Amino acid sequence: MIDLAHIRRVVGDAHGTVALSDATCRIVRGEFVAILGASGSGKTTLLSLLGLLDHPTSGTYLFDGQDVESLSEEQRNDLRGSRIGFVFQNSYLIAEDSVAENVALGLRVRGVPREERSRLVDEVLGHVGLAGFQDRVAGELSGGEKQRVALARALVGGPDVVMADEPTGALDSDSTHRLVELLRDVNLGGTTIVVVTHDPIVAEAADRVIEIVDGVVASGESSSSAMDPAAGQRAAAIRVERRTKLWQEVIDAAMTPLARPLRAALVMLAYILGVAALVGAVGLTQSTTAQIVYRLTEAGSNEIRVTTPSTADWGYSLDFANIDAEVATISALEGVDTAVAVRTFAPQSNLISRVRVSALEATGFSGRIFVTDASYLRAYGLRAVSGNVVNLTNDWNGPVVAVGSRAAEKLGVTSVVPGVSIWVNGISVDVIAVLAPTGDVLADDAVYFSRACLPMLPGPVDSYLLVLTGKGYAEPLARALPLALSPENPGSIHTSTVAQLANLQQGINSDLTSLLGVIGWVILALSTLAAGTTMYLSVQQRAPEIALRRAMGADRASIFRLFTYEGVAVGVTGGIVGQIIGIAIAWIVANANSWPLSLGLGTGLLGLAVGFVAGAVASMLPAGIAARQDPALILRTI
Repeated sequence: MIDLAHIRRVVGDAHGTVALSDATCRIVRGEFVAILGASGSGKTTLLSLLGLLDHPTSGTYLFDGQDVESLSEEQRNDLRGSRIGFVFQNSYLIAEDSVAENVALGLRVRGVPREERSRLVDEVLGHVGLAGFQDRVAGELSGGEKQRVALARALVGGPDVVMADEPTGALDSDSTHRLVELLRDVNLGGTTIVVVTHDPIVAEAADRVIEIVDGVVASGESSSSAMDPAAGQRAAAIRVERRTKLWQEVIDAAMTPLARPLRAALVMLAYILGVAALVGAVGLTQSTTAQIVYRLTEAGSNEIRVTTPSTADWGYSLDFANIDAEVATISALEGVDTAVAVRTFAPQSNLISRVRVSALEATGFSGRIFVTDASYLRAYGLRAVSGNVVNLTNDWNGPVVAVGSRAAEKLGVTSVVPGVSIWVNGISVDVIAVLAPTGDVLADDAVYFSRACLPMLPGPVDSYLLVLTGKGYAEPLARALPLALSPENPGSIHTSTVAQLANLQQGINSDLTSLLGVIGWVILALSTLAAGTTMYLSVQQRAPEIALRRAMGADRASIFRLFTYEGVAVGVTGGIVGQIIGIAIAWIVANANSWPLSLGLGTGLLGLAVGFVAGAVASMLPAGIAARQDPALILRTI
């Protein structure tokens, strides 16, 4: 039994608009009641109040003797979901789903097990004349068939009351008569029917008509001949488990993207691009770092750099006795292949050109500048295509230069013949060799001067003794050299080996990770924002579905979970695909450059983890907005 005493509902308090001012009436069990009134009189507002989708501003509403305003939100949801069914003017079927899935929506919201759902759906479809329609796509049905599916959805849980808002408004006369017959048949089975309508066919079929004029119930008091109070209590004994309900929410969330593949694909594409960029950046960072360390190791596994007090003084005089003595001492040690003095200079401090020019006319040589001897060139496999590198170490202590292949092109030196020279800070220096290309840009774009050129070269950068050793000798020799060169003061001798250079791996990895990682994270953030925007727009499009779920007993938390689960499902799927693409990008780039592909376990799980977090973050706001949707307002405005 339903009792309304002086129910008042104000819509839009800021404007003081009154939807209902006095809707006092009684509806007893088993009645078929039609509510009539002009547009805007408050019929739909009254139905929302009766169906517990809205709250009255004032007054009393008793449902089966229970004051509904004393119920908690969870109790209202349970009461609405188990004892009230809804049918609307627009059937509000989910067009992409099957008939069976649409009918079972309320059962899924309540967590009814699959086998029981299937049985109840088959029974109710047979009752409304749609047996065998279970697998039909809802969007392909006629208008009358859609409304029968909507009625089946309202009846499937065995409610005590079916509330219908203009259910025949979009139907032709034949479909209207068929639906009215179904409503009457349901009513004869003991279910209370409350219909808001303009249709005289529906009004004539009702036991009683309640008329609303300007928000006030003008006529239609209940007759005293009410049915047996127990007659309407025929709700099906449905077994509901909370665990099943939560699991069903997960299934619904996972299946929703499949029903809307285009929208899901757009959201997923955003995650794929973001995760692929991030995983690719991380993968390339690891591979690049591994390659850099490999090259350092390969190039310098037998190399030691030694600095001594003599190397610091070298170049400020032409007395090479100390340097030569140290080179001789090192060369005598077991495992040493080459020992040679090297000094480098800043190109911006030195004017080097093919012909003599002034400082204002010169464009400047930008390559590397070395002072060393022939043993350095031989040690690194630098050979001459014209001239002879041996002459870099000469008995007459003359200023000469060997020119790398790229440096020779820049300076216009094509071959070595008597009289070919370059000018260094206004001094002519004979070219004794043009070197063959090595493929190493730094080695090819360099000039190598003899030690006699030291006085004419300002701007020294580095000065050291280069020691090349046999395999496995670098580390022990690096420890032995300080004592061999200066037993009285070994602390004045400093050595560095590739083992120390390898310690740069952590710094290199950190720098590259920071650079590429920032790019990847920015792309991921933009992708997550795009996905969240798309999901927000989908909330607006799915407002009828949200209202339906709320009408069938879903609480706000259930709606929030549903959209969050959906966002996480799409995010994880996009993360997995993006991870595969990101790894593929890293592999292609590494393979094209002959780099070792170095991907740790963390990289393998990165896409999954990031997809999960991004999906949850992107869906959080849309899910919250969906959960706060007012079902009564939705039904009044769509």
